[in-house]
Amino acid sequence: MPFRTFLSASATTIFLSAPTVEHDWTGFYGGLQIGTGHFNENYDGTDYSTDKSFSGAQIGYLRDLGDSVLGVELEYQLPRAAYYTFDYWDELERLSHSFALKARLGHDFGGTLLYGTFGAAHGVFQGIYGSDKENYHTRGVLLGVGLEHAITNNLSLAVELQRQRYDATIYSVSKHTHDIATFKMNYRF
Repeated sequence: MPFRTFLSASATTIFLSAPTVEHDWTGFYGGLQIGTGHFNENYDGTDYSTDKSFSGAQIGYLRDLGDSVLGVELEYQLPRAAYYTFDYWDELERLSHSFALKARLGHDFGGTLLYGTFGAAHGVFQGIYGSDKENYHTRGVLLGVGLEHAITNNLSLAVELQRQRYDATIYSVSKHTHDIATFKMNYRF
């Protein structure tokens, strides 16, 4: 599904859901996510990219301070990204999975939360280099914005846009950049 179509469908789903006048965002939550994204890698000065979908899960805690909401979230993503193919080598590479620990800061509009997010990410990349298959771990950062809407006191839907950047020092790869759109469903307990 193209990035813009996914984003439009997610936002429409959130805004057409039943409105909530007042909502207390305080508490622990957990949920599932699906998304799509543009995955880019710089290899030896040349950019390679692919568009793929992913799924994942998240757990977190939010604290409602009236008009402001603060929180922290741990996120796991499992991309269905194909291997990047490098033209002049027998090499393939892909993101196997990633974790992110991020802060959330937002403005409470009653049953709707507009927020920004930032944090640290850890990616596990899988590569096939000739006849060798290797996994390597790299750290990165992420920035994002999101919109979450409470459907009930315990259930909410969200759409989030993120940019993740991983610095890699293996072989000739210098960086990985992932621009992703995520549709999330959270349950507060």
